[in-house]
This record gives sequence, structure tokens and C-alpha cells, in this order.
Amino acid sequence: MQPGVMVYDELTGTGKVYQPAVMQRNTIRQIAEDRLGNIWLGSHGLGVFKWIRTRAINNLEDGFVKYKAVPNTMIEKVNTDRKGYVWICTNGSGAYKIDPLTDSIVDHFSTDGPENRRLLANGVADAFEYDDTTMIFVSGGLNILNTKTNTISHITSAEGLPSDIVMSMQ
Repeated sequence: MQPGVMVYDELTGTGKVYQPAVMQRNTIRQIAEDRLGNIWLGSHGLGVFKWIRTRAINNLEDGFVKYKAVPNTMIEKVNTDRKGYVWICTNGSGAYKIDPLTDSIVDHFSTDGPENRRLLANGVADAFEYDDTTMIFVSGGLNILNTKTNTISHITSAEGLPSDIVMSMQ
């Protein structure tokens, strides 16, 4: 929502809007639930927030916290994969792989680092789990991550894409 979060009750068909102070009335652009039932929220310019189910037992708003490990930037996409990791795509800081059990960043992909682990651009519009060993990042073309070898290969217009501007995958 813009701003806040709406919680919709399917049984009653009603919704209630919450504007937790920690979110500073920022727009929430993306949302995903992890395997623990916690909610990861990507904001327009303040990075990532997390709603922790166990902290919200008595008051829903008590569950919202700022996830400080990802910079204050626009979040383009929040996904979870079949192994339970949370993937955060940013508009200028690359992509982050987070373990929701420990709240730690397992990996960070950007234009920095070894050549076989670099993204084509730091603006990542999407992270798509293709199969059990392949993640595809939409970032200046397609960035194909082999999760077994932890290496990235690329597909761009030079390899036949009609354009290097890709916004989403499904």
C-alpha cells in the first residue's frame, strides 16, 4: 500500500490498514512470506522490513522491524525459493540471498567481485527460480546463477535477446 500495510481477513471479507512507525509512511512495493510464516516487505526507498509472527502475538504492529542488512534503497522484488531462502532485488545494490532462520545474508550478487560471479548491472528487477540449481536475475539482460557452482553466466542482446531491458520473468 501507499503508505502502510493492509491485512485482509478472508473469512469476514474485511481489511484493516496499519501504518507502523518503523516504516515512516513509506510505500511497500513487494511482499513475500518465508517458510516460518514471517513476512518480508520491500519498500520504495527504505529497504526491507520484516514482520515477525512471534513478536506480533499480542499486537500485530509489534511484529514489524527494519531489516538493516540491506541498504535503504528501492526494493524491486522479494521472492522465496523452494529451499526457503528469501531473495531481495534492489534497484541499485544488486541481489541478496537471505536465510530467514538466522536473518543473515548468505550471498550478495552485484557488479563487483570475481568475473564469474558478477551481475551485468546492479539494478535487479527480478530473481526467478528456474529449477533446483538455477536462479535467473533480470539485470541488464539475463544473469544465470548456477546455485551448485555459485557462478553466473549471461544472456544479452549479443546472444539473441531482443533487448537488454528485461523487467520480469515468470
